[in-house]
Parts: sequence; C-alpha cells; structure tokens
Amino acid sequence: MNKLDFKKTLIISSYAPPAMRGAPQNMYYLFKNFPPSSYCLLTSYYNIDNISAQKGNWLKGKYIF
Repeated sequence: MNKLDFKKTLIISSYAPPAMRGAPQNMYYLFKNFPPSSYCLLTSYYNIDNISAQKGNWLKGKYIF
C-alpha cells in the first residue's frame, strides 16, 4: 500500500491532550494505539489539561494549536 493511500483523521477537542477525564478520555484511549502519523489534533493552547501534561499523557500525533 502506498503512503498516499492512507487517510489522516483530524481530532477536534477543546481540551488538550485531550483531557484524561470525562468524555475526552474515550477519545484518548481510542487514538493512543493509532500510528501517530494517522491523525492530528486541533485544540486550544489555553485549555491544556495540566494533570495530563505533568504525567506526560499526551497523544503522539501532531498538535495544532
């Protein structure tokens, strides 16, 4: 399969990386096992979840703030 054949998913979340509690937690567990090149996250720099940032629980994909 050619690299151009892969589709990329855009995750839009008001909290980064997304937050590790509540509904965004499901999104985190879904995408943490995806290849980092298969998705990117569009999120707000001002809503970074401090607990996740301190623990290093960021998803490996590209973040766009």
